[in-house]
Amino acid sequence: MTATLTQTPAITAPTLTDFEVTNECQCLYCNNCECGFQSSYFDIECPECKADGEWAGDCFECFDDMSAPVLEVAAAWFAANPSEAGLYTIAGENLGWQRRSGYKVIDASDSVIDAIAVDTTWRQTWTINPTPGGEFTATMSHHDVPTGSSYTIRPALPNEID
Repeated sequence: MTATLTQTPAITAPTLTDFEVTNECQCLYCNNCECGFQSSYFDIECPECKADGEWAGDCFECFDDMSAPVLEVAAAWFAANPSEAGLYTIAGENLGWQRRSGYKVIDASDSVIDAIAVDTTWRQTWTINPTPGGEFTATMSHHDVPTGSSYTIRPALPNEID
């Protein structure tokens, strides 16, 4: 899947479409160039010399690099979609092996990536349009839900706030 970034007029953050984040390390090492690089599980080619890289065993902060665009555009979405109480609801469907539904209320300063993460290896795909009323969705797949759970983020309703 190819992620796309498109600039939205009058908004400082781009729109994310099908942007993937995983908690599996994506760090590789090229023996020819003697340097580390980050790539996907299926593309192990060094961007400099095109030789196949080897899985590094050391992490080069790839999770922070992968997460940064999601967190940056999420902050822009929160700014464009203010909540009266400063709280937002993450509504989830097809959660876990029992395929449950539910919601979680978060603060705009919380990491949306961490808010839906589970204690296993996972892959999240984000679509965020940081405009008023813009889309803010994610899917997350892992061993209990290989086809993915779906999440929608929106300003919290008064009856959802404890």
